Parts: sequence; C-alpha cells; structure tokens
Amino acid sequence: MISSTQGRMALNEVRAISATGEPEVYELSINLTDISGQTYDCDYLSRPDDTFGLNPTIRKWLADNPKFLIQPYTQPTGEQIRSFMPSLSARQLRLGLVNAGISPVQVMAAIDTMPVGPERDRNRPIATAEILL
Repeated sequence: MISSTQGRMALNEVRAISATGEPEVYELSINLTDISGQTYDCDYLSRPDDTFGLNPTIRKWLADNPKFLIQPYTQPTGEQIRSFMPSLSARQLRLGLVNAGISPVQVMAAIDTMPVGPERDRNRPIATAEILL
C-alpha cells in the first residue's frame, strides 16, 4: 500500500496509465482507499497542477516510477464520441440551433447545397405534405 498525506486516503495500486490529449495529463486505472475507508477500483484523471485529494500522492508516484508504461493517447473515433452524446428530440435540436443563432432556414439551405442522393435525403426533413403523398 502506498501511503497518502491526505488523511486516511491511500493509493493502493496503479494498474494502468494512459496519456490524454493534454500534455502531462494522465488517466490512471487505480485501486484506492477513500476517506471513509472504502477500497475500490476507479479511473482517476491527474493534472500536474491539481493539489486536491489523492492527486499529490499520484504525482509523487509518477515521479518515483518513471519506467511505468504510459499508453499513448489515441484520438477517439467519431463513433466513440457519438456514443457519449445524449439523444435529442427534434425540438431540443431546433432550440439548440436557434439559441446558437442558426435558423432552420439556414439548415435547410445547407442541406439543399448537398449533391442529390442518399446522404442529402437522410439529412433533409420531410414536410407533413410530403409524408401524405
């Protein structure tokens, strides 16, 4: 067990470290004991200037273990990014666009500039009159 200077908090084990898109910021897979005495596995994001909680202990551990393998950062795929996005109703999307200063007319104009084909058809809303035809 690695002792902590943060009361009863303890860093028990570092299992894996991955770089992030920010320099010197790491995501760690660790086992810790929190201030209530509970021990568990978790992911921990460590920033170099963070002096709160277990981070000073983690930063010391990183300095003391320079040969520990740090997995390189890999850019997430579009599908991975989409998997973290919440679903929106048509109304929520429309309100978001309007609040961002984008009118529905601008959206339709952008879709209308797309070449005719399946991609354009997937993006173009269907008017109620067209559904009835």
